[in-house]
Amino acid sequence: MGVAPALAVTGVNDEIDLYSLLVSGGIISFFYFIVMPPIIMNWMRLRWYKRKFVEMYFQFMFVFLFFPGLMLWAPFLNFRKFPRDPTMKYPWSTPNDDNIPLYKDRYEKL
Repeated sequence: MGVAPALAVTGVNDEIDLYSLLVSGGIISFFYFIVMPPIIMNWMRLRWYKRKFVEMYFQFMFVFLFFPGLMLWAPFLNFRKFPRDPTMKYPWSTPNDDNIPLYKDRYEKL
């Protein structure tokens, strides 16, 4: 008479549910690429000159963890200050007044 192996009932289904795998992967990818990078970039923009060592550590840790998402957002998020001259619409615009030299033309060439 053979002894039957003792099998425990754990309730774990060994079959992988593709639908739940795709949904959970989509949710994680959405937060990884769409939600978190702008939050991290704005946090760094607001706290860049006010942060302490531990906060700087966490900022760079999050930059390391979310680097692909930050690279996707970098061309679209521009935190440069706009020029003070009201005739200039963008940071890369040139002044309309001919009396104001460009920054690179203010100093003599070496």
